[in-house]
Amino acid sequence: MRRVLTVAAILAVLLVCVILGRNVLTGDDAPTPRSGHASAPAPRSATWIKSFVVDSVTGEPVDGSRLITVRLFDASEGGRLVWGPEEHPDTPISDGWLSIALASKVAPVGLGNPPYYLELALDGEIRSPRVEVAELPSSFRDPAAQVSTPGGSAVHTHVARSAQREPGLPGETYAEISPSGAWCWFADPRAVYHEGRYRRTYVGWVNASGDIVVAQYDHDTGEVTAAEVRDELQRDDHASPAILIRPDGRLVVFYSGHRGAWMFYRVSEHPEHVTSWGGQQIACDYTTDPLGYTYPNPVLLSGEGKRTYLFWRGRDYRPMFATSEDGVVWSEPVALIGGGERPYVKTCSDGEEVIHFAFTNGHPRDEPSNSIHYMCYRRGGLFKADGSRIGDMRTLPVAPSRSDLVYDAAASGARAWVWDLALDSDDNPVIVYAVFPEETDHRYRYARWNGSVWEDHEIVVAGSWFPGAERGQEHFESHYSGGLALDHAAPSVVYLSRSVGGVFEIERWSTPDGGCTWESEAITSGSSRDNVRPCVPRGLPAGLSCVLWMHGDYVDYTDYHTSIKIKVGSTAIH
Repeated sequence: MRRVLTVAAILAVLLVCVILGRNVLTGDDAPTPRSGHASAPAPRSATWIKSFVVDSVTGEPVDGSRLITVRLFDASEGGRLVWGPEEHPDTPISDGWLSIALASKVAPVGLGNPPYYLELALDGEIRSPRVEVAELPSSFRDPAAQVSTPGGSAVHTHVARSAQREPGLPGETYAEISPSGAWCWFADPRAVYHEGRYRRTYVGWVNASGDIVVAQYDHDTGEVTAAEVRDELQRDDHASPAILIRPDGRLVVFYSGHRGAWMFYRVSEHPEHVTSWGGQQIACDYTTDPLGYTYPNPVLLSGEGKRTYLFWRGRDYRPMFATSEDGVVWSEPVALIGGGERPYVKTCSDGEEVIHFAFTNGHPRDEPSNSIHYMCYRRGGLFKADGSRIGDMRTLPVAPSRSDLVYDAAASGARAWVWDLALDSDDNPVIVYAVFPEETDHRYRYARWNGSVWEDHEIVVAGSWFPGAERGQEHFESHYSGGLALDHAAPSVVYLSRSVGGVFEIERWSTPDGGCTWESEAITSGSSRDNVRPCVPRGLPAGLSCVLWMHGDYVDYTDYHTSIKIKVGSTAIH
């Protein structure tokens, strides 16, 4: 049935964002602007609206870019103008739908008491009736408060509350963890939930200036506090950090440049806080190898006396690792996987005595038969999913041919790339990955060990490569997908990014039968910019859902203008 509406339908109401001033401490603890960076004004309070508009003559949904003007009154008709006019030129409208943020560009005058009534005009033509708004942001000021922190970290705090109340609204309407941030999917955990004195999710990224940043999101207050743990390391999403939570609640953040000469880490000075950090330490010594260090993946095993394993990609593109008994002194690096050309690895662990690995034998760009493999480490040995022994830590590196072959690219005729690995309620591994029958045909798949065999099913066709670049562009990667991630607390749930109407959107897919059938719901839709590389925090408790993703414009891994978005809610998994 044709949708014919004569008025705008305003859906979502309120988003409040309070930003504290961002400072960098010098040696005398005086707050000073960072060299070479202008101080940007803090965002003002905002109200998000989503609206459906039609042509007043034809009744057809509007498409294209139009001037949207909004005003706020104290009555449904007539009354006093208390806010506006606020103009939004060149607002994109797709099939009638638009989404804008009312950023308090015009200071209000004595708002008085609610209710308020919002009036919308399209290219100067007022639409009616006005729509009632129950409440507005309580403050239109730009609060600026200096935040002190030792160790040279820059800290800023804000409250992240989203206008999102129903699934499928544009990505830009969701709460923002950071206005600038990106990550690659091979450094993990990028986000970790920890419940101690607080209920918080900790997340790390590299911003557009190449700074390494770690933030805490408080699930009770909505407050976000972020701190730079390293200035201007490298503008490259391969430099994104990984986070480990120690038993005492302190955070350890590991990071290196893309092919960096060092592997660094820092430890928070206080449990469950990112606001102050100890000095920069070295997990792996300086290397002259041009491939250096990339993709840190820390794992702590409580069953081995709290030994920490740190995995990364290193010499000859080989997956490497080192161990530490005390988090200070590290062993010499050892190659974990060999025999392939350029293996890519995902890890997960039970945190006690087992570490699981899903990996490829190479890069899909270089390996026409790039397959998916699996093995696990337990008590000094290496095993297949059925318990068959592959070897031990004295027989490293392991050739991919000795491990489980989860997906056979040669037999299937399509190369693959691994995206995530998690454990089900029986501690059996679950793997999600992408396959490429053609470079323009990306498909997401779901493989799980059912206790006897590997079951493997397609989830959905994901579209073409990300970003939508032309061949011949520098850093072109035809096997970059929008991405997908497992909910590690409930790996029957997958969050994925696929192209919908030319824009990459985030969706939640769930399976009740091990991947045979799927149900889906849109997290974002109608977005003005891409939403990609979803990430689910490790360690979420039952009943809590949380997904983060990159939103914005992405050219390649050194040229990105993306923010970090978050959606938090409750869930019931059957």
